[in-house]
Amino acid sequence: MLQNKEHINELGMRFYETRGNKEFDEFYKSYYYAAARTVSKLFPNVTFANRKSALDNFFIQVFEKIYQFDPSKGTFLNWIYSILINSVLTSIRANHLKKENFIIPLDLSYSANQEDFFYRASDKAKEEEEEEEYREIREKCWDKLLNLNHPHAYLLQDFYVKGSSLKELSETYKANLNTIKTRLRAAMFQLKYDMGIRENHVKKQGDKNNLRYCAYREKHGRKCKSK
Repeated sequence: MLQNKEHINELGMRFYETRGNKEFDEFYKSYYYAAARTVSKLFPNVTFANRKSALDNFFIQVFEKIYQFDPSKGTFLNWIYSILINSVLTSIRANHLKKENFIIPLDLSYSANQEDFFYRASDKAKEEEEEEEYREIREKCWDKLLNLNHPHAYLLQDFYVKGSSLKELSETYKANLNTIKTRLRAAMFQLKYDMGIRENHVKKQGDKNNLRYCAYREKHGRKCKSK
């Protein structure tokens, strides 16, 4: 049974040190239901089949990527949390993202609330309030995405709305993968900027440069070139 954060971190470190099937099995049994609850909280409208697929893929990735875990950079729990979220988002994109499932991974959405989702006692009123809050966030994100004013907005829209892969975008728009990734990142920062993120919310210099460009476009009328 899942006891607390220390217990999960202890199980994770044991698996990290031994790479053993027995240690992984113990982690799987202890953590499965907590991971399922987290996915249900953050993505309440994702189908059960997609949630199950994402969870299975999550545990496979943990097993295969354990060598990438670096204890000096953070706890095991934080490491697997990011893998879990990415696994769900990947599963959604693979099944063509729909409006009711859409949620943008803003910095203030996930990490600030992860302890609540993993360890909070059940509170129906609070859960309903949070569900409504996330519904509003998804609706707002979706509206901003569809009306995004950025030279590469069409890439972000194809990626999320149509579910196009990076390879498909590269072939469609005759650009290499690195170029597509750079343009997607720039468009995503415009979306995050529209949602309220600013320079003091990010640490990397490249991210700050993206936000400065967003501010520059806003100052000069944010004229958008057509694709």
